[in-house]
Amino acid sequence: MTESADAFFACRSDLPARCQKVRVRVVQDFFQGNALNAVDGKGRLSIPAAYRDVIERRSEMRQVVLAPHERSHCLTGYDRRRNVRLQEQIDARFAANFNDERDAAARQIFGLSELVPYDDTGRIVLPPALRDLAEIDRLALFIGSGDYFELWNPQLFLKHNAGNRNAVRIVTRMLEARGDVA
Repeated sequence: MTESADAFFACRSDLPARCQKVRVRVVQDFFQGNALNAVDGKGRLSIPAAYRDVIERRSEMRQVVLAPHERSHCLTGYDRRRNVRLQEQIDARFAANFNDERDAAARQIFGLSELVPYDDTGRIVLPPALRDLAEIDRLALFIGSGDYFELWNPQLFLKHNAGNRNAVRIVTRMLEARGDVA
C-alpha cells in the first residue's frame, strides 16, 4: 500500500494485543465556490484567493497545473501534488500493462497539462494553446470541483449546463453584474 499526500496512518486502539495500521483519507483543502474574472489581451488572469490558498496549503508552491478536462469543454486546475494521485490512478488501472490505452491516458493527463506559476497577486498567463482549446476570451469562470477546479468560458458553461437551473442562474447573475448579457 502506498501512502498518498492526502492520507495518514492511524493505529486502531480497539484491537486486542496488536496495533493495526488503517488508511484514513483526510478531508481538507478542497476547491469550492465560483468566481468570474477578467482575462486581458495578453491572456493574464487572476486565480481567486481561496483557490490560491488551497494550492499553497497542498503544495507549498505558487504554481498551478492547468490541463484540458477529460469530458467537458473547459480546463482543470490543481496543485502539483495531485499529479501523484493521478499517476497512482493510472498505475492502478493499467498495472504493468504498458499498452496504447495506458499511453493515451498518460498523454491526456500529463502531456497536455502545463505547470503555470503565479505572482504575489495570483495572476497567471493562460498558456495560449490551453486558452484556445477552452475558448476562453475576455472572461474566465472558475468552478470549484473538490480535488480540482474547472476553468470555463462562461458562455460555454451555460450551454453545457443548461439543465442545471441553479448553476445557470448564478452564472447569469455574475455576467449581468459585469454588464455582459448571458
